[in-house]
Amino acid sequence: MNSKFKLEHARTFNEMHNQKDFSLRQIAILYGTSHGTIKSNLEKYGFKWRSRKYTVNEEFFNSLETLEKQYFLGWLYSDGCVFAYENKRYYGFFIKVQERDQYILEYLRELLGSNANINIESVDGRRYSKLSIGSKKIYNDLLKYGLMPRKTHFLSYPDQHITDHRAFILALLDGDGFITIRKNKMLSLGITGTREMMTRVNTIISNELNLAAPKLMKSGNSYTFTYTGTRNVQKIGEWLYSWNPKMFLGRKRDLFEKVYTTPKYGKKFIVFKCPKCREINEFEKRNMYMLKNYKFKSKFCSLSCSGSFYREYQLNNYELTTEMKVALEENIVNSITRYKLTDFDGGFIDIN
Repeated sequence: MNSKFKLEHARTFNEMHNQKDFSLRQIAILYGTSHGTIKSNLEKYGFKWRSRKYTVNEEFFNSLETLEKQYFLGWLYSDGCVFAYENKRYYGFFIKVQERDQYILEYLRELLGSNANINIESVDGRRYSKLSIGSKKIYNDLLKYGLMPRKTHFLSYPDQHITDHRAFILALLDGDGFITIRKNKMLSLGITGTREMMTRVNTIISNELNLAAPKLMKSGNSYTFTYTGTRNVQKIGEWLYSWNPKMFLGRKRDLFEKVYTTPKYGKKFIVFKCPKCREINEFEKRNMYMLKNYKFKSKFCSLSCSGSFYREYQLNNYELTTEMKVALEENIVNSITRYKLTDFDGGFIDIN
């Protein structure tokens, strides 16, 4: 026991701990010592101390028998970290997310049966919510699932512990993934992590859904794979959520929902008025080159109308009447674009 702490210190520790609700560890940090030293001084002078400031089910990670636990582990792999402060005998984990996503931490905390505080931190002007749990038992359980302190560059996929890839990979997407709908309506989905992790996740997705696996792209010490195209992104989304999770990152799920109603690349059409019968119809813009083969560089609704118009032109000594000139000038009415919807029902919608 540290002899520099006397009775007056123990009284202060007692006041902070039992009256002001400081944890032993918080007091230890303020006094530059370990929580064990604080506890020993309280005991020496007859003061009581609480074994834990908050509740937590330390047996939670004994096994990963549920998909919720595998989803939890995925969050620890993406936005979490295990820590070990040997000199303070303090072990555990934390998960930090954007403040707007705090409900994810509240759900994970509930799974743990904990009432630990979720704290707000500011980093470079951005606010984050952080759930921190101290437990040597949970720390040791997480190590056996492949997690480690300073994990950023060394994680590998925990194949031997994951019974259903959907829950674990959904958490990776929620934490370190992205879904993008660009202005040109091109859709993309990707996840970032270590080379070993992303190689395995990429392989799992491509094998499960019979998709061509994209190449990994390196950025610094991280690697990213990206699937593009409406059909690919939709298939991945349907697969990831097919286990009906109780919780997920809502803003990314909303993007998946948007995928189902976002038009994909379609066709451009020319609306025209037939110079002969004056019926309005349309044809694909890519076929405009065909007009070069027509005498009047105009689109007719049929060969019959085209032939009839030409005969009238012949009978007028190969000159256009005023009415015929107007009809040719009014030939092209408009240009529209039609896109297929992502439900692949074969239908089109107009985008003007």
